[in-house]
Amino acid sequence: MKNSHDILNLFRNQKTFAKLGQQNCFDFIKKLLPPMLSKQVRFIYHKGDTLFLVLNHPGAKMEIDYRLKSIKNLLKDQLAKSCSQLLIVNIKTFVTNKPLTKEEPKNITVQTYKERSSGDFKITSSDEKLKKLFQSIKDKIRSNL
Repeated sequence: MKNSHDILNLFRNQKTFAKLGQQNCFDFIKKLLPPMLSKQVRFIYHKGDTLFLVLNHPGAKMEIDYRLKSIKNLLKDQLAKSCSQLLIVNIKTFVTNKPLTKEEPKNITVQTYKERSSGDFKITSSDEKLKKLFQSIKDKIRSNL
């Protein structure tokens, strides 16, 4: 039986799902960067023969621009092996002017219902365990009124 990893790899290799393979390559590129810089990358996209890195902070842009030559060499070596479908000649970086939007957690309201039973019923069982169980149900119903 195939697991989810195998199924996703199967989809990535099909032409109709080429964007999945491209996104996999972008994740691979992000992992190749040093951890300090990979945290600053907001997203990556590819247009023509240019790879665009969208960053969070101008300091990260300066750092990547400073290390651009070594990053290009690293990408040439690693992408030729794993992501041959991407043709990358140029790498451009820019800082987005939109702040990160954090989704606020939605307030989950617990819906309560009015108790419809009054808890008035006779216990006709002869078994002691069942009598105790019915009595505890009776007590819970009366406490909810």
